[in-house]
Amino acid sequence: MKQIQYPLTERIGNPELFVGRHEEFDHLNHWLDFIPKRLSRSKVILARRKSGKTSILQRIFNQLWSNPERGIIPFYVSVEENNIWFPEFAIQYYQIFASHYISFFERDPTIINEPLSLKEIKEYGKKKSIKSFVTDVDSLNQYKEEEFHGSMWRIACHAPDRFASVYDQRILVLIEEQIRALKKEKISLQGRLNNLVGKFAE
Repeated sequence: MKQIQYPLTERIGNPELFVGRHEEFDHLNHWLDFIPKRLSRSKVILARRKSGKTSILQRIFNQLWSNPERGIIPFYVSVEENNIWFPEFAIQYYQIFASHYISFFERDPTIINEPLSLKEIKEYGKKKSIKSFVTDVDSLNQYKEEEFHGSMWRIACHAPDRFASVYDQRILVLIEEQIRALKKEKISLQGRLNNLVGKFAE
C-alpha cells in the first residue's frame, strides 16, 4: 500500500491525530473497491456535529488522491452555512471540481486548497485537448452574462458525471453538508441563496 499524502488539508490538524475508525474504513474501502466496477451506490453519512464526518471524508479524499492506481478521482466540496449568490456558488463548485481533477492527473497538490481560475482551467483544457473544460468555461461565462443562473448550476453540478461518462472515468464526489434542518422552500435561481445547507439532500 502506498504511503498516504495529504494534499487536502484535514480539519483535524496533524494527520496522526486521526486514530481508530477501523470498522468504518473497512466498510468504506469495500464500497470503494466496487466503484471502478460500477457496482457501488451513493452513500450518505449522517451523524451529529463534531462526530468525525468531515475527517472521514477528507481522509477518503487523501487516500484516493495518493493512490491513482486505484482508478478513482476524488472531488471534495464543503457546503458552508452562509448565504451566497447562486452564480457565485456555481462557479466556485466548478473551479473546485476542475482543480481537484487536474491535480489528480498532474500530481500537483498545490491547487487542491487554492483552486484555479476559470481562465486557467480553460487554458489547461486547450493545452491538454480536454474539450469539456473549454466548452464548460465558455458556457459558464456566457450564462453568467445572460443571467441564466440555473443553466450555470446545471453545467457545474453535472460536470463530474459528464466527465466520467465522456472520458470513461470513475469520479467520487464527496459533499460535506452541515445539516441542522431540511426545509422545503422555493429557491430563486436569480438571486441569493439563503443557506445552501441541505439543498443537496433534498
